[in-house]
Amino acid sequence: MPTTQPTTCWPRLRDMNLNLMGLQRNNSKLEDDVNKVNNIIKDPEKNIHVVGAKVKDLEDEADRLLEKLKPIQELQDNLKKNISQMKELINQARKQANSGDCIRAYGPKIKKGRYNAIIVNVKTTSPDTLLFLPGQYQIH
Repeated sequence: MPTTQPTTCWPRLRDMNLNLMGLQRNNSKLEDDVNKVNNIIKDPEKNIHVVGAKVKDLEDEADRLLEKLKPIQELQDNLKKNISQMKELINQARKQANSGDCIRAYGPKIKKGRYNAIIVNVKTTSPDTLLFLPGQYQIH
């Protein structure tokens, strides 16, 4: 049986020990990397749940705001309806005023004083004619 000299075994044992320590470091680094990857995988799952909850909160907030908006929309619809009715009444009044003998007139307030008042009657030929009244002015 051959015997190995202790002087040749020590370097081999030292090399094997260094290799073993390197393998342990590599194994430890590999465990750390696996743990990091596991955490990265878990984070998106957690984030998906958080995002899902935020989306639900935003949907609830949107529903609440839409409920608050309904009365404003009803008011807006009523205003549009009222404005349309007023326009129609104005058009009817114009048609009635321009058909027949209707004359637009301006009569000043009667007051005691040194000035005379003139009453002007104007008959228009167009339904959209505006009547402008001159203001008072004094002659010195």
